[in-house]
Amino acid sequence: MRLKIMSASSFDHDDADDATLLEAQCLFHLGHAEEVRSQHEQAKHYYVIALQRFQAEGKQKVAKLPHGDDDGSSESVYVEGKLLVELEAINLWTARILRHMARIHKGMGSVENAVSCYEESLRIRSQCKTVKKKNVNSAVIKHELGICLYGAQKYDSSLEYLAQCVLPYVTRYGKNSVEVADLLSDMGKAFSMISKYEKSVQCFDKALYYLEYRDGITLKEKKGLLHRQVADTIMCLGGDVMEALEHYRSSVSFLEEFNESHRGRTSVVETNSSDKQLLIYYSEMLALLRQTFDVNKMDPNVEIELTNEIGDVLHRMGNLHATFGNYDEALACFS
Repeated sequence: MRLKIMSASSFDHDDADDATLLEAQCLFHLGHAEEVRSQHEQAKHYYVIALQRFQAEGKQKVAKLPHGDDDGSSESVYVEGKLLVELEAINLWTARILRHMARIHKGMGSVENAVSCYEESLRIRSQCKTVKKKNVNSAVIKHELGICLYGAQKYDSSLEYLAQCVLPYVTRYGKNSVEVADLLSDMGKAFSMISKYEKSVQCFDKALYYLEYRDGITLKEKKGLLHRQVADTIMCLGGDVMEALEHYRSSVSFLEEFNESHRGRTSVVETNSSDKQLLIYYSEMLALLRQTFDVNKMDPNVEIELTNEIGDVLHRMGNLHATFGNYDEALACFS
């Protein structure tokens, strides 16, 4: 099929508006394609132009709105209603672009600009009549903003936004969903950073409970990281060492399964990063085992059990050191 190419003069005014909006949408999709490829500068370039197009169209729509001295005819009411619907659509596109620009700024290390874009996106969405107050899309933006603020060490502000996501997430995804578990995990980490460890443990425990009967390789990593966070928080609270140790055992077990399933499928850099993380957790677990051993070494049965477990952990640490070429450290562990 041959497409008829039309000059700008052949469009009527509405066609020209539609063409501008279509061009703006195409620019957004180009930006998104570059964002997926991690080409941040090019993605930003497309997003900025798309944003300018939408904002210019929005101003034109506002200028066309009937003024107070309008006769109130049915035609005037129709025009006003049509323009308001079009403005709403433009505002939603603008908010969408700002959210993606926030991600780009965050990826480029400009946290302040990212926060500003997220906040402006939420402000625009709040003015849209079609967006419900507890809208899940707005909650997702708040979740991303909360994570961004956490990275900027603004933990109270982070928690403020994260808390606003709970009800929309539960309503949309269900109480036992991965999305709710991820949100609770992020809240738990923020509570830890302001030393509210009791609330932190509550969030982590709920997240683990929601994930308990869910399976999948990716979830094994989530469970492994959550168990480690619980163990760390228990130690911050001065809690039971044996309870923390149990969480470390679960953590390394899940993470080992995750790492083995991804070995050979991911890049060497990603595999090494996962193994180094596991090595850190084994080191922390080893410290707890030795602490437990010192307390329980008067009980021969417990002493033998802990000795064997310490040996097993050292053996696994030695294998990990060997994969990194750290042969002196590996030999020390094996010895």
